Amino acid sequence: MLMPKSFTRILVRLSILTLAGIVIYRIGYVRGIARVDAEENIDGSEERLDNGNRTAQSSLSEERILPRRNAENKVRTRPSAPTYGWQAGFDLAATDLDQAIARAESLPYHQQIGYVTGVFSYLAENRSPSDALKFADVQEGRIRQLGLKTLVAEWMLDGGGIEDENEHWQRVLRYGGGLVGLEAGLTSFIAEANLDPSIEAAWREAFANHPSRSEIAARFAASRASSNPDFALEIDDRWTDWEKERFRESVIENWSRNDPAAVWDWYTKNDYGLSRPSVSSLFSAWAQHDPKQLGEAFHSIESPKERARVIDLVTSRLSTFEALDWAESLPDPQERAYAAEAAHKKTLTGIGAYLQRENGYAKIISIIPGGALENSTLRPGDLLIEARESNQNPVNLYGRHLGSIIGSLRGEYGTTVELRVLRPNESAGNLEEHSVSIERGLILPEDQAVETSP
Repeated sequence: MLMPKSFTRILVRLSILTLAGIVIYRIGYVRGIARVDAEENIDGSEERLDNGNRTAQSSLSEERILPRRNAENKVRTRPSAPTYGWQAGFDLAATDLDQAIARAESLPYHQQIGYVTGVFSYLAENRSPSDALKFADVQEGRIRQLGLKTLVAEWMLDGGGIEDENEHWQRVLRYGGGLVGLEAGLTSFIAEANLDPSIEAAWREAFANHPSRSEIAARFAASRASSNPDFALEIDDRWTDWEKERFRESVIENWSRNDPAAVWDWYTKNDYGLSRPSVSSLFSAWAQHDPKQLGEAFHSIESPKERARVIDLVTSRLSTFEALDWAESLPDPQERAYAAEAAHKKTLTGIGAYLQRENGYAKIISIIPGGALENSTLRPGDLLIEARESNQNPVNLYGRHLGSIIGSLRGEYGTTVELRVLRPNESAGNLEEHSVSIERGLILPEDQAVETSP
């Protein structure tokens, strides 16, 4: 019996697809074996072909160097992100640093992190900070960056106080240098960790001629400014005038982030000129740190411009009630009025109601206690249809986006807006129209969800 031609064509196509699948599988299998072999190379073995026979020859020393141990003699955990190739880099660095770096340079981008971290973890353990930094600094590109980060991460681990090592490695290795560059940025890690003085000395020596040298010095100085400000602000005579100015500004800026009250106390007791940006930066840090304390120090500020700046900062950071109370405490009538106005400006003003859209209307769903609508005739369920400012044309509120409606209802504190509403009369089964004039009031922080959709 002969098969239909169509059935024959189907069998031929299936046979071709089956053969193609076998070929693709074989290619993938061979490549997979090759990749495994390559990965085994990274983990510490080199493979070569000798007279057609494949043999493995270790390129590392016979005696394997163990990862570091902490005070409890527990083996230190490898870094969480760069585990791949870490041990190979650590071991080969123990045998031949130059060969370890040469291999690192030949690795694909994604394999470098773990391997290079292993190399410099070995250096951090077995070389002085000065020697380790000299070796790292002569490297180039990504290897140099990874090397410096690894040294800092390892030194910080030695210093103790790191609760989560994996998180620590992630934080340091992912650091990109911020706005001041890698060398100055990593300085903050070292300064905050309060490490052995030899590490700071080695770091400063390694970058003594680096363009960021004044910023590096400033970040170290800021960590000791509270205990000895005059010593911390000592200037290197070899620096340029700009570097000297930048150094002073940076020390004050970084010190202000930690203890702004101490900076102000030192500044007011010493004949030390600070630029307006530095003083402004100090007050900004102080307002974020403790606005009430800055408000208490207001009397010690002499410059009218600085006093106005502090009024703006204090009122912006305190709650509305606290800002108004503080404003009332100011003895100068003009400053008292300015502070009260600043407290009002930073606080939302409006009719004091929660709204939601319903069938094209803005519907009042609740009225805020203490708000502008509390003592009015409006009530939940009313549908807003029109708003009109004094001596202006009415604004239609029906069929508009809620954000646009809110914009029409808000305005300056104490101004008046006339509202027209429709009110369902359930007993009569119809709608009633009402109008009312509302004086806009404050929307206090605890009620800032007013006039928004749910």
